[in-house]
Amino acid sequence: MAQLAKVDLDLLQICQGNGEFVHLLENSKGSPESFASAYSQSMRLTNGEFLCYHISTDYKSISFYNFKNASDGRTIIIHLPAKLMHEHHTLVVEEQEGVIVVDVILESSAFLTMRLPLEYIFGIENVLDDNWLSMQSPYDFTVRRPHLLHKVSQDFFVVFLEDGGLLGLRQHNENYLEPLLFNDYSYIQTLTSMFSRKKKQPADRAVACLVIHDKYLVVLTRLCHLKIWDLGSFHLVQEYNLTENFNGTLETIEYESNGNYISTLNDVIVIYLPIGNGVFKFGRLSFTNDGERKPTFNMFSSIDANMKKSTIWSFVDMKLTDPLELNFTSTTFNLIILWKSGSNSKLQILNIKDSSFSDFEWIEASNKSLQNFQTEEISALIQNYDFDKALYKLKSHYSDMTFKEADSLLLANNIVYSENNETQQQQYLANLDTLLRDINNNHSEIASFTIYKNDMILVNTHNLYNHGFYKINSSLENIYFNLSEITDNDDQFAKYFKLLNLFFSTISRDAILSTSDKFIDIAIRKHEHSTNISTAFSQIFNECLKSKFEKNNVKTLFAELATYDIIEILNELIENHLKDTSYHLDNFVEAFTGNVMNSSIIIENLYHQIVVQNKLLQLVLLSFLFLDFDTNIFGDKIETLLDINYKQTFFMSFYEFDSKLTQSSMSMHTLQYPHGVQIFSSSELAGYLEFEIATLYSTPIVDSRLYIAFMQEYVLNWREKMEPPQKAINFFKYILEPLYRRNEIDEEFLLAMSMFNCGRFEQAYEFFTMNDYMLHLANKLPPFLKNVQQNSLWYELLKTFTESSTNAHYYLQLSLLFKTYNRLDLALKCVSKSVEYSMKHPSVEEAPEFSKTQHLAYLDLLVEFKMYEEVIDVLRMSQTVLDKSTRKECFYKLLSNSCHGPNFFTILLKSCNTQEGSKPCLSHRDFVIIDEILINSLKSNKWEDCKKIFTFRLTNNRDREAAEIVYEYLQDLVPQQYQEKQKCYLLILNVLKTFDNVEDQWIIYDGKVKKLIDLKTEFCKLSSAI
Repeated sequence: MAQLAKVDLDLLQICQGNGEFVHLLENSKGSPESFASAYSQSMRLTNGEFLCYHISTDYKSISFYNFKNASDGRTIIIHLPAKLMHEHHTLVVEEQEGVIVVDVILESSAFLTMRLPLEYIFGIENVLDDNWLSMQSPYDFTVRRPHLLHKVSQDFFVVFLEDGGLLGLRQHNENYLEPLLFNDYSYIQTLTSMFSRKKKQPADRAVACLVIHDKYLVVLTRLCHLKIWDLGSFHLVQEYNLTENFNGTLETIEYESNGNYISTLNDVIVIYLPIGNGVFKFGRLSFTNDGERKPTFNMFSSIDANMKKSTIWSFVDMKLTDPLELNFTSTTFNLIILWKSGSNSKLQILNIKDSSFSDFEWIEASNKSLQNFQTEEISALIQNYDFDKALYKLKSHYSDMTFKEADSLLLANNIVYSENNETQQQQYLANLDTLLRDINNNHSEIASFTIYKNDMILVNTHNLYNHGFYKINSSLENIYFNLSEITDNDDQFAKYFKLLNLFFSTISRDAILSTSDKFIDIAIRKHEHSTNISTAFSQIFNECLKSKFEKNNVKTLFAELATYDIIEILNELIENHLKDTSYHLDNFVEAFTGNVMNSSIIIENLYHQIVVQNKLLQLVLLSFLFLDFDTNIFGDKIETLLDINYKQTFFMSFYEFDSKLTQSSMSMHTLQYPHGVQIFSSSELAGYLEFEIATLYSTPIVDSRLYIAFMQEYVLNWREKMEPPQKAINFFKYILEPLYRRNEIDEEFLLAMSMFNCGRFEQAYEFFTMNDYMLHLANKLPPFLKNVQQNSLWYELLKTFTESSTNAHYYLQLSLLFKTYNRLDLALKCVSKSVEYSMKHPSVEEAPEFSKTQHLAYLDLLVEFKMYEEVIDVLRMSQTVLDKSTRKECFYKLLSNSCHGPNFFTILLKSCNTQEGSKPCLSHRDFVIIDEILINSLKSNKWEDCKKIFTFRLTNNRDREAAEIVYEYLQDLVPQQYQEKQKCYLLILNVLKTFDNVEDQWIIYDGKVKKLIDLKTEFCKLSSAI
């Protein structure tokens, strides 16, 4: 029964990746070509932090990063002058007085020591001293090759040689290592074998060791012998054959390579033996009572590994620890064991129940990552030709680096994503899905494990920044990871879920998966029938599940369910597991500084737990599709589950879309510092996860800090003229659009903003105008919408809700937004609504500046669409709104523009040509403005310009002024233009004759009055001259 579950951690997924790579001993820059490594290990430092180091696959470099900053801090890469002598076994990394000391033996036989102060590792500004590196050659390791290097103390090393010998190295100063031979015969044997013709037998060399009481070196050899050396005298004091009590028919028992096969705690020693699937021998180191007080190893228990004989697992690492927080009924010690088979891993915990080690139990873990449990959905999308969503899901489930690596491999094999070929798309996505899983498994391949903080199991992998974390299961996770195992120890609650899982395993996965979106449709009130749960569930059943199950299976399900108290189970699920309010924020210690590993553990485990809860919750909802239930009894419970399912979907969508933002937003607003809480143990982690989950399920979506953070990032923090990045488009397409709730005014408004950002202007206009937002949102705007930055595209629009504004203000700002993006048709519709509102509510007194802006915006758009009659109407009706200079500017732009001028002037004349006795179209002020513009544009000897003024004045009942402008034009004509002059005189004479009173038949020119009779005389002279 699995009581732990593996959670993959990719520190790059929650880092900004703004750190630096520091290359030592090589002039390189930037990140390494590959993050793959041959070995990795983590270690706790005296400052409470952790350091991880990786050895490259060619054994020529060592990379260091700390868990606090990870890729946002400093990653140090030491490029060695030569390969390590024997992989990571000839490397020792330790902390000494605030300095990380790295000792290595190289292929060149050199002994290299490097010192990296913690201030240098954690402080990105700090530099190394010149004496950080020293190289020595204490011994000719080319003759007797080192097999294992162990550091006993700051100034003493033991080098285990391939020939089985031991060599001590004592540090006298920074530049002198003294070699010291242990008292054995390996050196003579080596010399003898060099000159012997006999076939060499592999030496019984060391494969693991540890130091006891700072005095005794306990060594485990290749042939399963345990040797105890006195470090004071360099003498072998005890030797044991650990296999002598096993079946003598066995073949030679030996270790294939070095490893962490021995571990100790409180004088208890455990040794792994490679017998069968593995044997763990337990004993204690004691001392004889004679005067010599020799150390002796007393074995008191031997426990076989709990593995099927048909499986092949390789030992990786183990550690004997105090009891973990696994709610054991009784426990004394825990032995944590890590195995691997290819890229697959397996963690087991041997729980020793008593001090005699005779009573024990094996604790199993689920070793598959969530990606392995979520492949069905993606496969279904690919098979159903929903390629865009399948590609989006693949990108969201894996890191950017993993995706790029897979895409590059496909491209190298000429497998590409073709937009127009469905067969190629399907082939590409199917291959991509498989490849991503393989690469992810390779990145998760285990190298070792570390006890993180108090009791948390952290796995180190063969890829930089990738780790594994074994989470102690919650009650629901225990049920989920053991759904197929029905035992007598299961209570009613667990049996209920296992019964549902058994039934639904008989129905096709496609049918089951198709119901997920349907449950969301009810929560978001997508259809009219969504408000009636019973009707909605019947609709889902008919669409997705009808005729897709065996009737006998349903009868069996009903018979079994009849024995359960469903209401009690639902109450327990909701109150005790989903909305457990027993934890509060003040139960946890706030973190004053950020810690990438801590944050990664919290967010990945939170996601893991919510995904598991969602899968179990879906089983419950599915069961009600088959039941004829009484809504009076079950209605509230089902509605609660639907609401939680909706919130789970929102969280999972947010996480998969942007895990960095999800992580950072989970530690905002509720805390004084934006770094979350400190987690030191599995129980604290479990408690904090319960708190976060209960908070998530109890808080309205739009009030949650997660929702707010995503709205700010992908909707509100938008700058003018920004091109929508693909991520913003995907946010709208895959999260907001499918998950917004109908008739929720604030959500529909945010959806409209997202549509606008993505260039879906028609849809945005529809949503921006579908509700009376001013009625619902004015002075009720959520704080995150009130506090939008001034450089945001939405600042002015949102400001209309916080000030004493009206719909006229709202639609004007909306019009200006559409105009910014050149959607003039929608801008005109909006400004028309603004003006219409102002006209319908004349009692609402608007600020002069607003009215002016409104009218000018309206005029500009009317002009763009050549709606000149409306332009004239607006200008005519805005005498008190637009001052003289503004009106003059408007008329000038219209009349002087070669595109608008001729047509506008024609419409203007038509509008002015009113019937006698009706009110003039233009006010006196406008007439003067236009007249001045026309006069200023009058060019000498250009009859067309003169005719415009003449016609304009004439149609505005300014007959005398009309005649005057013709007379002025006449004066500029040269004497030989007789016919032009005749035409002008005739116009003038005809105009003056229209005046009935003779006294009115005159014009003024050059300050002098010219009567009709004078003008006739001038005309006669001109005619006689012709």
